[in-house]
Amino acid sequence: MTLFFRPCGALTRAPAPRSSRDDALRARISDALGCDITIDPALDYEDWTEPMTLLDAAIARGLDIAVLPRAPLGEAMDAPLHRLPGTPCPDILLGRLGRMDSFHLPGTDLVWPPRDDARANHYGELAAFHAAAGRDLALADMPGDPDLGLARQMIGDIVPLPPGDALTRFAGGSCLVKQVFPGKSLPLFDLDVPAGADATTCERLLLGELGLHFARFEGEKGALLLQERVEMTHETRFFVVNGEVVCGAACIEDHTPLENTSGEILSPVFETRRNSGAIVTDPAAAEKLLDAARTITTGIVAEDAELTHFVLDLALDPAGQPLAIELNPIGSSGLYGIAAGRLLDAVLVA
Repeated sequence: MTLFFRPCGALTRAPAPRSSRDDALRARISDALGCDITIDPALDYEDWTEPMTLLDAAIARGLDIAVLPRAPLGEAMDAPLHRLPGTPCPDILLGRLGRMDSFHLPGTDLVWPPRDDARANHYGELAAFHAAAGRDLALADMPGDPDLGLARQMIGDIVPLPPGDALTRFAGGSCLVKQVFPGKSLPLFDLDVPAGADATTCERLLLGELGLHFARFEGEKGALLLQERVEMTHETRFFVVNGEVVCGAACIEDHTPLENTSGEILSPVFETRRNSGAIVTDPAAAEKLLDAARTITTGIVAEDAELTHFVLDLALDPAGQPLAIELNPIGSSGLYGIAAGRLLDAVLVA
């Protein structure tokens, strides 16, 4: 009964430190595993540091740990790079997962990450998400012959529309087009929709933007989420395990769990506008967003009882009211400045 850990790249090469906390983290891991960790300024700071904070939390709890090489999952589990004997725990896999790990998970006895982690990518099908979005949304099929789309089960109460019909809701304005299934298959883009445009015209406009990309997913049911553009501030990520919000952090690109020195479920430190560099301390916003995350999570789990582990991204609208941005799979989402120990403790009892 072991915690299996995948580092990002070589465990023994760390990025340039930004503070004494980085030096202390590196020293703790080096001492525990009995290996030297050298500095490589070319390494991505967040990629290395985020998963290492989970390893650090596991070491602090005295768990039985196996650090894996970058090899196929089963092979890696049979020949770990480092073993740290300790208290048995459920067989879980944490860290920066390999691209093919999700395909190999069914052949293991691992209980984490969730076998149905990709279920979170169905969030556009959930009425609870639409109700919490704070903007006009329309779930649409990919253009083309619907008989060519892969057969798949929808999980929520939202019925996708033909793409042209969905786009007519935005006639006379513009909308953001996001491919939600398969998730992240297409960069987000804006589409201007002329006033009075009918469904046929709208579908041609969409095809003109998609180009040949649509052919990969032609006719895919519920593949696109069309949405009104709304200005957002205080973007925040929450981690939901067993249907409970266990921790969260503002979506500040250069923050990692090392910034969360208090271990709070949600630090009140935010970037007002994403990537602006304008950092504020706003306890009222933290309380509002945490309350909203819990309410929205309750609605999502009530609608789909099988969707209990996910990441929920929220923000505030121009009136300061919370809105839901999206859901993401919990096993592959960036941590930002969460309290890593809170996430680990929740996973251990998931």
